[in-house]
Formats: sequence, C-alpha cells, structure tokens
Amino acid sequence: MINGIVKYRFEEAMKEAHAVDQKLAEKQEDEATLENKWPFLGVPLTVKEAFQLQGGEGCTLAAACSVIGVGSDIGGSIRMPAFFNGIFGHKPSPGVVPNKGQFPMAVGGQELFQCTGPMCRYAEDLAPMLKVMAGPGIKRLKLDTKVHLKDLKFYWMEHDGGSFLMSKVDQDLILAQKKVILNKICLRIIFSQGDAILNPLLHFLPNISVLAYGIKVFRTYTKQFWV
Repeated sequence: MINGIVKYRFEEAMKEAHAVDQKLAEKQEDEATLENKWPFLGVPLTVKEAFQLQGGEGCTLAAACSVIGVGSDIGGSIRMPAFFNGIFGHKPSPGVVPNKGQFPMAVGGQELFQCTGPMCRYAEDLAPMLKVMAGPGIKRLKLDTKVHLKDLKFYWMEHDGGSFLMSKVDQDLILAQKKVILNKICLRIIFSQGDAILNPLLHFLPNISVLAYGIKVFRTYTKQFWV
C-alpha cells in the first residue's frame, strides 16, 4: 500500500497527448530529430514538488505509476530506494546535474555530496534521462565516447567499514560480489582507521573511481573526498 498525495490531471494530459499525436502526424520533423530534441516525448514522469519531502519516488516507480522520475542523493537517497524497490537509480558526479530548486539548499561541505539524478524502472533509460537532466553539463562525462572494457580498472569493496547506525552487509550480498569479480582483475579497497585505501594503492588516487559509490577522488575519512 502506498500512502501518498496524488494530483489528477487527466484532462490536461489528454490535451497534451493529442497535441503530440498531431505533431507526429504532421511530420514536421523526422524521427531522428524528435529523438534528439525530445527523447522522452509522451513518457509519464513523476517528480517531487519539493526536495524536502522524504522518499516516495522509489515506490512510485516500482508501482508502475510512471517509468522515469527524479531524485536527490546526499547519502544514498537515490541509490537505496532503487535497491530496495527493484528499480534503477544513478547518483551523478557533483555539478553534472544542477541542484537548482532544492530546498533546503546544501551548504558548505554538503555541496560536494548533494546530487540530483534519474530514477527509472529500466536501466536502459538512465543514460538518456541523465542527458536530459544534465543539459550542457553532460559533456563532462563523455558518455558517447566508446570505451574498451579491457582497458578499464575495476575496484571493489565488501563494505564501507561499518557503523553502529547501520546493519552489516548481508553475507549473501558479499558472496554475490565475489562471484562477479571472480574472473576480473580487481583491486580491493579496504577501509581502515582513517585511510580509505591501503598504502600500496595510494599512487592510484587520481584515477580511482568506485562506481557503486560514485567516488571520483578518494583520500581519507578525515580529509576531503568527492562523491
């Protein structure tokens, strides 16, 4: 059961859908142009009216109210709802997607962590959704550049060091990680008291990217790091 507030706008939606159908019927622009300008033309979208409201987007997408949505993430508010609801979410690098309109705005060190990103029912929608949300900022990520997977470095960690505020990572999830990385050449990241990365890996710091956590540069718990 979902406990939420919903605003109905069926009449407006029907008018908008009719206008889209008419535009497509008139063939004012070809399909390639339409796909580039409006990749989600006619696709249902949900978004919170204010970022100060907690949750909702994950279960809304899981309940098939829409297929794409918008979330904000400072410590897992996109990633964890996606994980628990069986959908897909992405926390982009800082500054790629503008945080304009969020309330309250992140200040000080929080600005390094606060990000706005896409939440989708299907993984294939994450990249085009991110392009729309980022606008000109998407150029920083070079998403359309071909990548040779054999040239990529893989990094993994079983957990983030643990905390008395959170439960431990389930052993089944740790075993699932090991199955994935079994045939990969990976560098293991182990959290210690202060140093986030073991000394032998320190010379890799400028290039380390842990995709699961969106970490771009990783130094220590006590020093600065970007998510």
